[in-house]
Parts: sequence; C-alpha cells; structure tokens
Amino acid sequence: MKPLNLLPLLLLSLAYIANVNATGNSKLDAIDWSQSYSEVKQSHTTKPDDEIPTRITYESHLFDIEFHKEYLFNNDGKLVNVLYYKGFSAEATNCVSAYEEVKAEVEKQYGVAKIVTNNKVDLATVNVEQLCQSTSKGDYKLNSEWKNDNANISFVLDSWKGQAYMGLSYKPLETH
Repeated sequence: MKPLNLLPLLLLSLAYIANVNATGNSKLDAIDWSQSYSEVKQSHTTKPDDEIPTRITYESHLFDIEFHKEYLFNNDGKLVNVLYYKGFSAEATNCVSAYEEVKAEVEKQYGVAKIVTNNKVDLATVNVEQLCQSTSKGDYKLNSEWKNDNANISFVLDSWKGQAYMGLSYKPLETH
C-alpha cells in the first residue's frame, strides 16, 4: 500500500485514540470523607484558586469540561461537601444542553435519574436559548439525584448571586 493511501487510516486511528483519551476522565472518583483540610491540599499538585478555613477551591475538569472543584468543611474540620460547579455568562444560551450532556455522563456511572424541574416561567412562551437567563433570575431550575455507597449526589442547574450555574454535589450519607 502506498504511504498516501495509509493517511486516511492513520488519521482515523488518531481520532479514535483521541476520543478514547478524551473520555478517560469520565469515571467519577469516590469521596474519602475522612480527609482533613491539609490532606485535601496535599492531594492536589496545583495551588488552590481560593481558600478559607472552611473551603478550598481548585480549577478542575469533569468530562473534559472546565469546572471548579470545591471542598467544604464544617467548623470542626470535617469534610461535608464536595462540589463541582460551572458558571454561565449572562449571554449564555447553552446551559440546559450542557446540563443534559453532563447528566448523561453521570448516569453512565450512577444510573438514570429523573430531572425535576422547578420553573416560574411558562415554558411554552420561552425559547430554550432563553432558559439560561431564566435560570440566572431563579425562574428555572433543574435537579437530578443519585445515591452511591457513601454519598448523596445531586446535580443542579440553578442560580447563585444572579448567575446561572450547574453543580454536581456530593454529601456524605447520614450515619446514626
């Protein structure tokens, strides 16, 4: 076979390898709730974006999408929440499709979850591109929930201080 005839096969192979590697971070890690503040910091090779005694935030990726990863601790230093979140600009039109894309990836690990909507807008009169604006105003919200062996997991499309965001939150199971 001539070298030029191998080019399409080579390109196809490289595209396949790139796709396999692109989805390589789709496995969601189990949360070690016994980690202390200092252990969380030691487990990261990068400097935190933000830190106070009850919170450490890092730049992160989830399903090849940039997220912030936040570790929240109570006043006793116990890890009580791990949150991946991504904000959307005021002009965003894709927050619902982004939510659905990430939700589909989470479902691959935790199973199918129903989306619960909480909306104060008539969806018949709103274009899907306007739902990000409705979300930022607090008029449109989505929520899905799962449970694994050590965490309650929720994934929301919501607003925080007037900005639409999607957030994947892990909280420890209640132990009695």
